[in-house]
Amino acid sequence: MQVLANLQQGSREWIATRLQHLTGSEAPIMMGVSPHMSRDELLDYKVTQVEEEISMYLQRIYDQGHESEAKARPNAEEIIGQELYPVVGVLDVEGLKLLASFDGLTMCHDGGFEHKQWNAAKVAQMEADLCVLPEYYWQMEHQMLVAGLDQMLFMMSDGTKDNMFAVDYVSVPERRAQLIAGWKQFEEDLKTHQVKEYKPKPEGETPDQLPALSVQLIGQVRDTNLAVYKETALQFIKSISTELSTDEDFATAEKTIKFCDKAEKELDLVKSQALSQTADIADLFNTIDTLKESMRSKRLELNKLVKARKDAIRIEIVQDRRKKLQQHIDKLNSELEGVRLPEIVADFSSAIKGKKTVKSLEEAANDELAGAKMRATMVAQEYQENIDTLNDLVTDEHRFLFNDLQQIIHKSPDDFELIVTTRIKDYTAEQEAKREAERARIRAEEEAKAQAKVAQQQKAETVAIEEEAPVKPPAPEDNRPAPKKKLTAEDEIAAYLVQHFDLRHAQGHEVAAALLAGDVPHIQPTTEAKAA
Repeated sequence: MQVLANLQQGSREWIATRLQHLTGSEAPIMMGVSPHMSRDELLDYKVTQVEEEISMYLQRIYDQGHESEAKARPNAEEIIGQELYPVVGVLDVEGLKLLASFDGLTMCHDGGFEHKQWNAAKVAQMEADLCVLPEYYWQMEHQMLVAGLDQMLFMMSDGTKDNMFAVDYVSVPERRAQLIAGWKQFEEDLKTHQVKEYKPKPEGETPDQLPALSVQLIGQVRDTNLAVYKETALQFIKSISTELSTDEDFATAEKTIKFCDKAEKELDLVKSQALSQTADIADLFNTIDTLKESMRSKRLELNKLVKARKDAIRIEIVQDRRKKLQQHIDKLNSELEGVRLPEIVADFSSAIKGKKTVKSLEEAANDELAGAKMRATMVAQEYQENIDTLNDLVTDEHRFLFNDLQQIIHKSPDDFELIVTTRIKDYTAEQEAKREAERARIRAEEEAKAQAKVAQQQKAETVAIEEEAPVKPPAPEDNRPAPKKKLTAEDEIAAYLVQHFDLRHAQGHEVAAALLAGDVPHIQPTTEAKAA
């Protein structure tokens, strides 16, 4: 935070500096929770940069607030345990130029307090809800963001301990994120905002008074100005406008409705008076009935028009804001890769409920629109963060693992990253297992082929040896057995192989010779065998 040491709160320089920044006292207005100013009015002020003249009454209230704040500072210092000093500081946050005027910060800027003038009703509400009201905590979130604090003392008092409410307010991370998103949306709206002129709440025009109708009868119409009254009344009825668009038109129409209703009742009264004087004067009564019906018809028509037009304006406002919200969502969706935002709820109908004037209807709808845009932008930012994580961790080889991206994109950043890394790890392990199984299969096939080849070669060599073996000589004539030939190690091994492994004689000798020569790697002949 950069401290503006030479800037005194309330000075012209302070006011000029505030115009170039987004301030803490404006935060509740921007978030649409201020009871004193609407978000649209703040946009108007930021565009025109025209400071409204402060009335003597308001100035007296401000002076009382500064006085009670000065009296309350020692009480705050007692609670915090350090001295407090008024400070004005600025900070650039994600391109937002923020300014905060602190009622008091400690010398090291590691603590502070915000003071509001005593209001018993609001204190009772905060004590019942066990939390600071939104119109105050948004300002404190702004201040703590600028000062780099996570906690501040909130106090509401008249400067005395008898009327004092004090509580430590701890920053809520979600609120701080909403505040930043809200200011970003406010600056976006500021770029295209056009000041719309609203006249003061219209009173409407009271229709010109009709001439007082009088009738005197003595068995006949004795004296009446009915003809003049009729002409004037019919001209008046014809002149009533049914074109309704502005608040002034509605106010005039509503007064005209009341006027017609009153005129109808006066005609009834005159008729009753005339009836008390005579029983049958057709022309008088027909004229009065005609005028009364004309008044009634116009009143009913105008009443329906007022209601219909008001309903139409409400519908137009709601539809227009819904369209603008959808345009904002479509823009965000176009910037995201392959995913779309969820439904962003905006209850415009409830927002404008109970609003009477066009100005209040539009302000309420605009507040709801700004809040919905802010929520949509925050969701889009969260989605984009997960998309960036995906792009950092995933190659084209693994992209297919996330065909369900729309279903998992809403996860928190940590959970989303865990899903991505786990899927990649599991897939890599699965592929490695498949490759190892394939390698084992190939090795087994190669070994089987090699063994088959060796067996085939051995078989062929055995046949060849048997075919080349000399014919055994006949026994001597004296039938004496031939002397036994001394057996070699090869003979003994061959005999063993022939006996136990069903090999032919030549085959057994071939294998035995190979064993003795060491040509079979896994079988080495013993020293005794070699010696033999």
